[in-house]
Amino acid sequence: MDSFSAEKYRLLESIFSWEEDIAFLASQPGYNPAIGLRHRIAKRKLAYEWARELRAEFDEVYRQGLLLLVNLKTDRPDLQRDLWRLKITFYRRFVLLKLHLLWRAPAADEVRRLSTALEYLIGYGWIIQDESLLPCPAMEP
Repeated sequence: MDSFSAEKYRLLESIFSWEEDIAFLASQPGYNPAIGLRHRIAKRKLAYEWARELRAEFDEVYRQGLLLLVNLKTDRPDLQRDLWRLKITFYRRFVLLKLHLLWRAPAADEVRRLSTALEYLIGYGWIIQDESLLPCPAMEP
């Protein structure tokens, strides 16, 4: 769990601000709509890559969490249930993000929710490592 950080994904969330970028570019002298189109295409490619990386990291942290659960001295069905809920929430948000990208709709809210799901998962990893802690409150769907 030490090597995972949701912070790097928070920094990359600016990828999804292409509409603000294009509005700024359009206000500049010499702007051509082709510039905005190229910018939008480049940002969308980066956004898809960001989503793939986030999903891969989420899956890896989830697998590590499951391994930690298997090795616990006591049975913790509450943590198993919470991990499963986090996975469902993450993948629901992931699909919504992909749809937003496909429809070229604003995606900032979905991006924030995906990053938050990864942060919660990392937090659960620490809880599982220290059985004396109580589970985190359930995250909102």
